[in-house]
This record gives sequence, structure tokens and C-alpha cells, in this order.
Amino acid sequence: MTNLSLRECLIDFIAYLEFLPAALLCLFPMKNQLRFSAGRTVLHVLLLFLVVLPVGVYLDIRYALSYNALTLPMLLIMFICYHWSLRVHISKSLAIFFFAIAIYSFVSNVGTGIDAILNPTSTPKNFSLEASLIKLGISFLVMLLFYYPLTRFGSLLIDQYHSVRIWFITLPVTFSFTLINLFFVPEYYETYYVHNAVTACASVPREKRRISLSIACLFEKELYIAATNSFDGKVSMKDGTYLSTKQDETYPSTKSDGVYLPAKKGVHGIGLRSIQTTAEHYGGRATFHHDVENFYSDIMLPLK
Repeated sequence: MTNLSLRECLIDFIAYLEFLPAALLCLFPMKNQLRFSAGRTVLHVLLLFLVVLPVGVYLDIRYALSYNALTLPMLLIMFICYHWSLRVHISKSLAIFFFAIAIYSFVSNVGTGIDAILNPTSTPKNFSLEASLIKLGISFLVMLLFYYPLTRFGSLLIDQYHSVRIWFITLPVTFSFTLINLFFVPEYYETYYVHNAVTACASVPREKRRISLSIACLFEKELYIAATNSFDGKVSMKDGTYLSTKQDETYPSTKSDGVYLPAKKGVHGIGLRSIQTTAEHYGGRATFHHDVENFYSDIMLPLK
């Protein structure tokens, strides 16, 4: 087996291993409703993963199946085993199971954002080993953070509230949250280029919103991409560095080598840095600047 295939196996194994903290989280509010002892139940979970994980990795590598194609049947198997290990109505086990899925779908998106920072030229389908390890660590951290509230208060809800209707009502909420996180994942990290422009336009009145995108090829050697979008013009600087004009910004603006990065909340900062890194990776360049009403993005990529 080549180093590449070993690396792929490890990445796939870590991806499926992320189900483990989610499975354990599902048990926290059910601590008083377990069919077997807590130790024996955890042992059953570990044995299940000992069987399911290698099978999932093998099918993924052997038949080039996507992670999402295997996720649904794996979740179905896990839920059947989960419900069988409990002494509760299926409405309760479904509610907690989908609650865990919703939480970890958000964690998965956090991992995608980390991978976009580490490997802006890649795609979510080619998840890096480094981002996989970080996401796995976050998954276990989330499990630990939820331990006390779920074992203390979540178990009270499970033990005292027996309305099937109430438990079923929670499903559309968690299911919708999961779908939102699934559809939020971009096919390519470079799509932040368009996302940035749309997000910036949203900060100005509707009648002033505009986005212009032009693409040209020069002498069949260089590809030029130029975009102009309106924005609110709220940019401040200090010591040659752009500062955020909003207190809830996640990523501060910067100016480096003539590249202007105005402050935007959350993904905007990641996107501009990803664009610049991607262009430089392919031997090109990306520059950004602004005036009172417009933000300008210029990208050059050599054609090989």
C-alpha cells in the first residue's frame, strides 16, 4: 500500500471516528434509561465502531464511495443499535439522536472552515489530514462540554417528560439545522470570491447594490479576473493596517504587499486570504483595493 493510500485510509478512519463522540453524547441524557450498565453500554459502542469503521474505510477506498454515500446507512445502523440499548419510547431516542447530528453537523462545518484556511486551493472532498485531526479534537471537546448539562438537565427531561408529541416536535428543528449546515458547505473553497461580494453588497441599500465580474485571457498566457462590488465604505486604518469597524468581527483586516483586506465578519477574511494564497500557489497574484463606494478585486493566473 502506497503512502498516499495509507494517508487516505487514515483520513477516512478519522472522518468516521468522529461519529464516536457523537454516539457517546447521545448516551449522556439517557444515563437512567440504559438497558444495560453504563460500562457495558460503552463497551457495546466501542465494539460497534470496531466493526463499522474498518468496513466504512474499506468500502470508501475500494469502491471510491463518497463519505456522504456511506454516512446515511451508518447512521441508520447506529440508531437501531442506540434505540435497542435504551428503555424509552422511540420519540425520545430520535430526538436525542437528531440533536447530536445537528450539533456535529455544525462541528463538521467548523472543520471545513479550518481546512479552507490550511488548504485554500483544495476542496471539501479532499480534506486534509491536519484539518481532520483538528476536527476530531473539536468533536471530543464538544462532547466534554455537553457532558454536564446533558447528564444533569437532559436526563431530567428524559425521565420526567413523556409526551410523545413534544419529543416528535423537536425533530423538524434539529433536522432543519442539520440541512442548513450540510448545504452551507461549498463545493470549492474558492467560491468565497463570489460570497464576499454578495455579503458586502448586503450592507448597502438595495438600489445601490451592484456586482460586476469580468474575465479575460491575454495572449493565451494569462487569465485575468476582475470584480467590483458596492459596499458601505466603512473602513478604518491604523499604522498601515485596516481595522474592523464592527465589534463582532472575527477576522481583522490587514494590508500586506499592497493587498488590501477590509474588515468583514467571519468568512470574508478567510475568503480574501484564500483567494490570495490560491493565486500565489499557481504563480499568479491577487490584489484588492477600495474607494468610497466600491471594493475592487483583481486576480491574474498564468495559463500553463
